[in-house]
Amino acid sequence: MKQLIKMIFAVGIVAASANVMAGADIKAGEEKATACVACHGASGVSVNPMFPTLAGQHADYMVQVLNAYKSGKRKNPIMQ
Repeated sequence: MKQLIKMIFAVGIVAASANVMAGADIKAGEEKATACVACHGASGVSVNPMFPTLAGQHADYMVQVLNAYKSGKRKNPIMQ
C-alpha cells in the first residue's frame, strides 16, 4: 500500500509539472495525489466501477496516460 501511495504521489508531481524541475513543489504533488485518491481509492483500488483501478498499473503507462490528459490527446472532464 505504501508503494502505491508513493506511486500516486509521484504521478501527481509529474502531472502537475510541464517539465522536470529541480525542487518540485511537494505540497502541490500531495494535493494532486489527494484528488486521485478521491476517485481511485487510497490503495489504488476504486470502489466505484466508473473509475479505473490504478493498483498494478505500470508507472510508465501511468505517466503516458497522464501526459495524454494534460496535452488534451485524451479527454475526460474529471481528469482535466
